[in-house]
Amino acid sequence: MFPKRVATWLLLASAIVLSPAALAQDKIAAIAGLPPTTEWKRHLEQDILPFWQTPAALGNPVGNFPTFRCNDGSVYNPQAPCTEFLIAPDWIRSTLARQYVRMMSRQVYLYAVAFHVTGDPKYLTWARAGAHYIVDHAFNNATGGIASYWENGKPVADPTDQTSQDLSYTLVGLSFYYYLTRDPYVLQPILRIEKYIRQNYYDPHSRLYRWKLQGPDADRVELVAQLDQANAYMVLLAPLLPQPAQKQWQAELAQIARTMRERFYDSTSTLFVGVIDPKAAKVDCIFDGEDTDFGHTIKAYWMLYLTGRITGDAALEKFARDRAPGILRAAYLPVTGSWATQRTCRAKPDDINRTSTWWMAAELDQAALTFGIGDPTLLTDIPKTYDFWLKQMVDHRYGEVWDELPLPDYTPRLPKIHLWKNGFHTAEHALVGYIATSAIRSEPVTLYYAFKDCTLPPNVRPYYYDGRVISHAETPLPDMPGFCQSKVTFASVH
Repeated sequence: MFPKRVATWLLLASAIVLSPAALAQDKIAAIAGLPPTTEWKRHLEQDILPFWQTPAALGNPVGNFPTFRCNDGSVYNPQAPCTEFLIAPDWIRSTLARQYVRMMSRQVYLYAVAFHVTGDPKYLTWARAGAHYIVDHAFNNATGGIASYWENGKPVADPTDQTSQDLSYTLVGLSFYYYLTRDPYVLQPILRIEKYIRQNYYDPHSRLYRWKLQGPDADRVELVAQLDQANAYMVLLAPLLPQPAQKQWQAELAQIARTMRERFYDSTSTLFVGVIDPKAAKVDCIFDGEDTDFGHTIKAYWMLYLTGRITGDAALEKFARDRAPGILRAAYLPVTGSWATQRTCRAKPDDINRTSTWWMAAELDQAALTFGIGDPTLLTDIPKTYDFWLKQMVDHRYGEVWDELPLPDYTPRLPKIHLWKNGFHTAEHALVGYIATSAIRSEPVTLYYAFKDCTLPPNVRPYYYDGRVISHAETPLPDMPGFCQSKVTFASVH
């Protein structure tokens, strides 16, 4: 099945005629091997979305999305648990009674991307239901804070347990939904939650976001406490917010970027150190450090590059653009066509952890495609990594992708959906592939929005990228009075 599909899109790609006068020869060769733009849409619609369209996925009421689902898509049942949760590690099994807000928000993101790419209003309806459920049931209007999870029907925001990373991802779906709609219903909650995070977790003296407010881990210095403020919501919304929030968020983004470079970047390895723990013993090898891996590092470079573009910091943009290719080369495994997880500290300096992890593979593809718009040599591995993704990472029976696949047997070892895995990374992977491939091919890209008052805002963008609107058409949405489906086509995407 899949070899035939891959062969089909390779044949389509090789049939594209490009003018040598318009593109350099290396770019022509790189483009010829890429999957066609339409393949990313097909992948989203056929490999990912079927898992998320069932009553079990949508929740009761719709928008009350469950956190834990079995590999076949059914909701976890404590009276008759599926095997994958019976044998799951304790960090999963100990949380099965909870329903996490961050995972609901990630599912909002998934449905919003589905509408963004396909224009099918049902996905927008589900995204809106989830976004409104979070605002209505998890957001604390009195404090501006937000719960981390519900347990026994009660919202919980435990200062010894709630991390700044956890809080950042409660915003990922709300932010994408606002990007898609400019719905005022979610704007003030987004701004107030961001303010809550900033006021409670940001330390102006160290210029770091704390990990936790209380407890034994409160003084840990975590890369993701900084990085995921950018990745989950700031980079997307900083160019779009009304003033003065736009100016404020851009200044905060610039500060986060400086902190990441000054405190977490290791110039010898060109990796970003994941955790700086003042109580931990000093490690002899940087690769032993928690979260010091290819995934967090390439995400850091991607966010720094985008931040540089947003804030007009050419030096930051260049810093990321010059160093990301080395990480992509180090992470690629030519024998399998997959992405590795991290270097190791074993005797051989080139030893590497060859486990394929879904979110790292997605981030590495996304970075290669983004930087490949300007440097086509970075695109040469994408046909193989995408082939591996389709053949090995996708669950061909029930849809979605697996969590981790240890090489060489590719046997999934974790449940497919749990407290840190939902539809966010797989949806973003398809979206970035769709937009970036259009940019690489110098093709227009069509995306769907649902703007309030049926008016195209002046700062509409194709996700993290820039582009010129060449056409748009508005169609009223019966289920969202005052909003229209906006079909927008961009050219010159970069």
